[in-house]
Amino acid sequence: MAEQFQPLNGGEVVSLKQAEDTMPIAHSTFKVSELAAALKQKFLGEATDNEAAVNQLFGSGVECEILVPYKNWQTGKVRISLEFCPDTPPQPQTPPASYPQPSGVNPDLSLDEIRRMRAENP
Repeated sequence: MAEQFQPLNGGEVVSLKQAEDTMPIAHSTFKVSELAAALKQKFLGEATDNEAAVNQLFGSGVECEILVPYKNWQTGKVRISLEFCPDTPPQPQTPPASYPQPSGVNPDLSLDEIRRMRAENP
């Protein structure tokens, strides 16, 4: 079965089984955005004159050309991102069983409307 890597978003949390000394972040559990910021700092080093280029490399991407074997050059953009490949394929999510609604209750009412109705009919 082919590996199915999925891009991670900045708010997702990664926990490494073992923190490596070579990682640019000091702890084993971190948000994806924290790792991206640490990698950006490593890319920048002491120089801040290429900060815009590094931000572009991690964000919208930088213009480039790629050459795939047996094909022509193709123009586009390249960017750095973090991806995840699960050990087991994701199982289809089944929606939770519906809870029976009490008769006469409208599920589209907001909490404020329900409170108002309860206050009017104690």
